[in-house]
This record gives sequence, C-alpha cells and structure tokens, in this order.
Amino acid sequence: MKTIKSTFLLVLAFISSYAISATTPYEIIQSFVEKVKSGDSEAQFELGMLYADGQGVKQSYTEAFKWFRLAAEKGLPEAQLKLGQLYYEGLGVKQSYPEAFKWFRLAAEKGLPDAQFNLGVSYANGQGVKQSYTEAFKWYALAAEKGRFAE
Repeated sequence: MKTIKSTFLLVLAFISSYAISATTPYEIIQSFVEKVKSGDSEAQFELGMLYADGQGVKQSYTEAFKWFRLAAEKGLPEAQLKLGQLYYEGLGVKQSYPEAFKWFRLAAEKGLPDAQFNLGVSYANGQGVKQSYTEAFKWYALAAEKGRFAE
C-alpha cells in the first residue's frame, strides 16, 4: 500500500504542471498514463526518472533507458542528457562512449550545463571522440558560465 501511495504522490507532483481537469486519483493517474502513451516527451522523461530512481516503481535502468530514449528522440534536452549518462555508465544499456557523446552533444548544444560539462569530460579524455583539450576547455567554459563546475 505504501508503494501505491508514494507512486500516486509522485505522479501527482510530476503532472501538477500539466493542465489536467481530472479530479480523482484514478483520473489523475489515467491522464498521466495517456500523456505517456500519446508520446508526450515530458511525461515520458518523468516516467524514465521514476524508473531510474526507483520512486514508486521497481528501480530499472532498462525501463528508464526505454523512456529516456523516446523523449530524447523527440528532442527533449533533459532526456538527451540522461540517455547520454546511461550510455556513459553502461546502465540499462551496453556502455558506449560514442553514443554517450552523441547524446551529450545534442543536449549541450541546447544549453544544458551538465551536458556541456560532460561533453568537456568526453573531449578531455577522448571518450567517444578524438581527444581535444581545446574543445574540452570550450565546453567546460560554457558550463562554467552557467554555474556548472567540477565536483
């Protein structure tokens, strides 16, 4: 019962930004499910986050990968970043630095500081791309301008 309650509360929190006229918990969840099924990239991303974090559902990087990929292919930069991270770490998918680089780049070009930083790391280490300290510096600088620094 605790899982159902926490799932409901998470779904409610995630969809509170959507214009939904549902009034009962069942209607709210159904509305969220319909958005996911209809291809709403933000809803797909949020579902991916639930699976990645194991919030209200059994944690599964494979499921997270599936939902992030759908949203990323529609151009959602946050999903592109997360997809790149899964490829980089080999979570829910076979590790691939070239694929990680591809998705980091797409998100970085849309201005996401974490993606810009990760692109800098890829260039600095030659992971998925030919090593280039010049390119690494460029992407690190862009990330830093937005407040993203090394940890």
